[in-house]
Amino acid sequence: MEWTIIPYPSKELIWTHAKNLTDEQIKALFDSAEHHKRTEWLFYDDGILTADEWLSFVKNTKISLRCWLVQLELTDRGVVGFFWLNGFQGTTAQIHFCTWDMTHNEAVLCANLSLKWLKDNNIVRSLYGLTPAPFKHVVGFLQEVGFQVIGELSGACFIAKDKQYHTGIISTYNFKEN
Repeated sequence: MEWTIIPYPSKELIWTHAKNLTDEQIKALFDSAEHHKRTEWLFYDDGILTADEWLSFVKNTKISLRCWLVQLELTDRGVVGFFWLNGFQGTTAQIHFCTWDMTHNEAVLCANLSLKWLKDNNIVRSLYGLTPAPFKHVVGFLQEVGFQVIGELSGACFIAKDKQYHTGIISTYNFKEN
């Protein structure tokens, strides 16, 4: 996938697929997320604790449809986040967003532009999420960008910090409806 540039309110938003990033750039995404205190909720199950584990996850070639990582960069600020797809099932995948150094409205716009980019490039037909119920800010963000909450799954999300399982909120995004 080559670099794609589209307008971002008087700026530019650049998407770069992981295969065009160096190992150090991929690890830097984790380090930035950690620096901005995003890893505690992004990797709430302690499944990924270090930049090296993150790199291994992104580059794992033993899983056929593994992690599809995209870096988000604003030309006037540099890297401001990333999203990745995994858990591919047919033409759908689970999505994870992470941003920093931007306002809430900018993060919503960035997510909406990324969803449009996924649709325009026919990457998947739909997306799904499983979010721990205590992460109300994440559920609200997903709803703000067009995800529909379709149900709950009791005990689906282990939050390592709490050392307990929490209800998971199931959400979906269908590109035909949005």
